[in-house]
Amino acid sequence: MFLTTDANNATFPTVVFESTPLIFFPPELAYQISVATYIHMGCLAVILWDFINNLKGDFDLLFLQKFKFPTAIYFITRITLLAYMLCRAVLLTLPVANCAKMYDAINALLVVFVSATTAMFYLRVCAVYNKSKIIIVVYGILWFSVVGMLLTIPFTFTAVHIATTQYCVESIRGHLLGPTTIILMVNDTMVYVAIAYAVLSMFVAKDAPCGTKLTTLLTFGKPLPIFSRALLKDNQLYFMVVIVSNLFIVVCVYVSVAPISVMFIVCHLVLVSVLSCRVYRNMHMANLSDVVVAPFPVVSPTRVSVRTSYSDDSLDDSKEVKKKSSLVDARKKAQAHRVQ
Repeated sequence: MFLTTDANNATFPTVVFESTPLIFFPPELAYQISVATYIHMGCLAVILWDFINNLKGDFDLLFLQKFKFPTAIYFITRITLLAYMLCRAVLLTLPVANCAKMYDAINALLVVFVSATTAMFYLRVCAVYNKSKIIIVVYGILWFSVVGMLLTIPFTFTAVHIATTQYCVESIRGHLLGPTTIILMVNDTMVYVAIAYAVLSMFVAKDAPCGTKLTTLLTFGKPLPIFSRALLKDNQLYFMVVIVSNLFIVVCVYVSVAPISVMFIVCHLVLVSVLSCRVYRNMHMANLSDVVVAPFPVVSPTRVSVRTSYSDDSLDDSKEVKKKSSLVDARKKAQAHRVQ
């Protein structure tokens, strides 16, 4: 209970319910905070659904296949994001003794998640280019730049108690969030360009017109063999959504103020997790409907082209065998008719 003083210096008791901490904020700000909380809880539901929906695929990756370093990174991304979402949900909805320390742990989970996700695609780029030294160095520098900017997150996000309650509210410090989101967008864009170029260069002639290459890219690689089309399609779907989402986050950070500027970051994180893990599972578990895909990471572009060429040749060979067998049957029938 608090004592409130009016204009005539008269005091009277006012009851403040700590179960409704948003009463300490102006109505507009309280509304924005509540919307941000609802968005987070909705994204948490999506992550939980994604975990449950892909339990079989995760089980197969963990126990039925050889456990490799990229697989470890895959599970790190899934576990850290789930832990991040759960811990942040607790912070936003329940009383917490020390908001700042809990948010330090939440920031650490966020740094690990984004670092692992970008590392997964860094390994993929290196594998597609057969571990080219130039690719390793250039994209390695880019990945370290991403990690370096991510280390500023603990200095950007924090949480404090709301007035005298035990509930927490997030706050933003400094001006490093904008550059961090820009670096992430640049990284995603360069990874997409590298993988798309590698796939197109395998099966599209170097002297082909630019229009042909652009058409192949925009039509999700329809002229390409099945495996390469699937590889290009998955990458396009992932990066198309992620880059647009990241661009939206950058605009929000520079145009709006908190909490509007950051309330959609959690949506971006969920999209990154769901789509990147889907790409990994499709590559590693052969979940594509039309072809058995080589395990991730792909050893080299040459191996991919040989594999798809072998599949196409085998189809042609089978047609030729059927044609020859039908001719033999026709000759036998003709000979039998002559004998009669």
